[in-house]
Amino acid sequence: MKIYFSLPILLLWITVCLSCNRQGGVHRDNGGTVEQALDSALQICRNNASIPADTFGKYSRLAVQLAAELGDENLSNLAHFHLAHYYFNTNNYDSAIQLCNMLLLQIHPPADTGFLVNKVNIMKCTIQIRKGNYKQALDCFFDILPEVEQTGRQDDIYRLYNNIGACNRQMLRHTDAIRWYMRNVDIPEEKYAFLKAASVLNIADCYIGIDNVDSALKYAHIALELSSRNKLLLIQANTLNTFGKILNAQGKTAEAIRKVKEATEIRKQLGDPFYIISDLLQLSVLYKDLGRFDLGIQMAREALRVANDNHITTQDYSIASVLWENYYESKRYKEAAEQISEMLSIISRNNETATADAIAELEVKYETDKKELLIKKQQLELDRKNFLLYGSIVLLLLLMVTLYFVYLNYKNRQARKLKDAVIKEQHQAAKAVILAQEHERSQLSQHLHDGVGQTLSGLKMNLQALDERVETKEEANIFENSMALLDDAIYEIRNISHRLMPNNIVRLGLKNALHLLTEKIRSDKLNIYLEMDADVDKMEPDIQLIIYRVIQESINNVIRHSGARTLQITFHIRNSRLHVSIADDGVGFDTSDILKHSGIGLNNIYTRIRFLQGNIRIKSEPRQGTQVNFDIPFSPE
Repeated sequence: MKIYFSLPILLLWITVCLSCNRQGGVHRDNGGTVEQALDSALQICRNNASIPADTFGKYSRLAVQLAAELGDENLSNLAHFHLAHYYFNTNNYDSAIQLCNMLLLQIHPPADTGFLVNKVNIMKCTIQIRKGNYKQALDCFFDILPEVEQTGRQDDIYRLYNNIGACNRQMLRHTDAIRWYMRNVDIPEEKYAFLKAASVLNIADCYIGIDNVDSALKYAHIALELSSRNKLLLIQANTLNTFGKILNAQGKTAEAIRKVKEATEIRKQLGDPFYIISDLLQLSVLYKDLGRFDLGIQMAREALRVANDNHITTQDYSIASVLWENYYESKRYKEAAEQISEMLSIISRNNETATADAIAELEVKYETDKKELLIKKQQLELDRKNFLLYGSIVLLLLLMVTLYFVYLNYKNRQARKLKDAVIKEQHQAAKAVILAQEHERSQLSQHLHDGVGQTLSGLKMNLQALDERVETKEEANIFENSMALLDDAIYEIRNISHRLMPNNIVRLGLKNALHLLTEKIRSDKLNIYLEMDADVDKMEPDIQLIIYRVIQESINNVIRHSGARTLQITFHIRNSRLHVSIADDGVGFDTSDILKHSGIGLNNIYTRIRFLQGNIRIKSEPRQGTQVNFDIPFSPE
């Protein structure tokens, strides 16, 4: 077994162990042992990239305990930051975020000079990358970038550049990612070995993404040399994984497997289940490429076990996809079909979870803010009573009058601030939900088109190959019915995929996109009339997309529920507001009992209109049709 601990880390470890007595307490005989033990534990934590995860967790907790015994607030904050980093490394993101929020409340910037604040903010943004919220993470990084650069701490600046590159890489913007990573290529190795090695390795991965294997191989060799020389186990394992991708692209699959297996041995020491799953999935793909499907399925099943044991759900879809590839290539079509169902279930489950999580987080924040406001009011009342008790009668009367007006003014200002904060929070929450929905629509469209659509097309080709083997008339009827059902499924998936993508808005503008939408839906059963006397294409693209989704959802409601034969959609401008009317001649409903009709579609419409700071009204009566009217601020100049 290889020993990956450097001599300085081993000496630090021994120092901390000698600082503890047999019962786990800390000696205080010479008055300096506690401080020395804490300093040693913190130094071990700073080298977390070169030690196993359980060792990092042990000494970060020890540092928290020793700092608490010393009563040093700054050292306590630093110890808690290392503990948050340990939670981050072990995919316990909720605990990491909780500690980060606590630190941001406790750290005092004048004494801290931005040192720990920047690191905490960077970690909070980086957690969004791990959760797959790449656009949200990128926005977060650019928000803190000016402040981090102003503090002048180079390690934080280099880490920020690396993470911005990571966001671009995950969003498949490889060229932009390389540009950010290149900022870290020439940084001093002796001080920033980990960040330099990580950036160089990420450049190699980006070149793989744009099929530039030669450049990828060049930077992968540099990353391996840096990580080996500086005993950076995480980077070393990631580099071996990258070599596996490069060798497989060169047709050297067997050699690629050996590299990835070397990476898995290092992962076992680090104890990071997230990367262990990634290695197992890559091994599964490599074994599949060699035609060793049983081993490929075994690796994917092991990845599923690790994910379940560690409650990791972010790679569920990748695991199901790799299992499907192995089953399909090995002609085990029944199991392959089960994995397709699992993939669709994961897509649906993730879509529902994203919305539910967003609502839950909003409710938790609201309750927290409400409790904090109550505590502040109670404290203010207690201070006022204590002050009144020690005042003279004359001064008491004067102060009562003064405090009364001060209190009224303060209360009004606080009420206005609270109202503004609630409006802002609602606006941001609505925006987050809408952007999440659009992101999920885009991903679902891509999965349906590229994954399920291609799978069904491949299945159709396989079925067509059976045409010549049909012998009886009954078999011929079954074959023809199966082909017809498969064609219907392919056509329906293609339509769903096209409706989910927002490309029509981006490419054509709202006006043309709506004309195209209504032309596709118009039929003998439903006549659609679209009147637009407003130049809506001058609106921001995001607003155009939201209005398009509202119209699309409204048309779906008409088709599903109203039984209407005519649908009239009109746009016009009045008093610097855009007014939109959607009227049908369907069965209608009793608006006094509208709660029964408020499904997901109608709630989505309300959410989007509120986000646009608009008003919405629904007029309907049984057998009298339904009219949905909404207006939003709009000035075409």
